[in-house]
Amino acid sequence: MTASLQQALLTRIAQQRPARLLWLGQISADAQAWLAKALPECQLTQSETLPEAQRFDLCVIDGPLETLPRKEGQALIGQVRNLFSSQLLIALRPNVQQWQETDLYAQAVQLDERLVEDEQPAWLASFNLLAYKPAPDWLNARFWANPEMFDKFRW
Repeated sequence: MTASLQQALLTRIAQQRPARLLWLGQISADAQAWLAKALPECQLTQSETLPEAQRFDLCVIDGPLETLPRKEGQALIGQVRNLFSSQLLIALRPNVQQWQETDLYAQAVQLDERLVEDEQPAWLASFNLLAYKPAPDWLNARFWANPEMFDKFRW
């Protein structure tokens, strides 16, 4: 990972300030040292494969999507999003497995930054369940129950 993608990823992690962080893929020694210094209270779990089911405040996928076929990569994103964390950051080099933006959108992942790494495109994408679909203003009890009309009309 070059400085630009790594810096963007670490900046986003620092903004989130997770207490428990799952990092899928290889993490550089520099990034690990930076995380230990910037977020000393953060419990980092680094793994090449999915660990046993447990919840994390934030999950980072960096690397596995470039080695897996696209369908398996999409399944990995879905598993991490559904089972491990409600917040997800993905560092992706799309040319390796011919990823398209629509592949990320299909997983409800939004593309946040487009970077260039070694003259190849690199993407930083994210998923946040809390910001995924805000409740519309009409979805509340005021519009569903109309007690003043209960005795007047029957349908």
